[in-house]
Amino acid sequence: MPAMLAKMKGAAKTVVASNNVVSATREPRKTLSVRKKKKEEILEKGLRGNPFILACANGRLDIVKSELLADEQYPVNEKFGEIQGDFPLHYAAYYGHKDIAEALANNPCDVFACNNYHENALHSACEAGHFEMVDFLTTWVREKPLRTYEERKKWRKYYEKREENKKHQLDAGIAEVDVVESDEEVEPEWTEENADEAEERLINQESNHRATPIMRAAKKGHYDVINLLCQQGADNTIVNSYGDSALT
Repeated sequence: MPAMLAKMKGAAKTVVASNNVVSATREPRKTLSVRKKKKEEILEKGLRGNPFILACANGRLDIVKSELLADEQYPVNEKFGEIQGDFPLHYAAYYGHKDIAEALANNPCDVFACNNYHENALHSACEAGHFEMVDFLTTWVREKPLRTYEERKKWRKYYEKREENKKHQLDAGIAEVDVVESDEEVEPEWTEENADEAEERLINQESNHRATPIMRAAKKGHYDVINLLCQQGADNTIVNSYGDSALT
């Protein structure tokens, strides 16, 4: 009898121990609020230890303009964050700081830049429902000059070289009316057609799962943003990788 009792106790301990192992290793189903919090943590991961991103996310225009954008070597178009890989403009757009976006627009900032999920800043603005930011981005993209960071650097070097050439000629005694401009490539004219193409490219940018900005706005119920995008030619017939459209 004592032996049988000891055997039963041993079996009970084994069951308890195995249950403890299961409960320790099994991950409970995450609620919507937990998943949302996790997403916020991922989004904010790029903020840690980076003053420029912190300034863009928190609307510190004074820091962005006076300290950081004053340095032409500062990586305005560099990805931050291990997971999202967002750009400074993404952070400004998501948190709705239009003045920060305007400051970035006045520098070599690539409005088409996409993060690791192939989403541009308009995706971020639409998901957060910032109407003024969406309006600004879709207006800015139509303006001349509209170039990527590398293209802007190329034209900046061209203009600097042309001015240097002009200065050398004037120093050599050549009258200003007789100065010969450099025969290098001239900047192409920016047409209305170019503006339309640029706006269409920004508005209908597809993410890794083929999600467009209007889908982000629709998912969150931002009617005013959806209406604005439709007026500006957003394609609401596009379906994502799961077969869902903005209406879905």
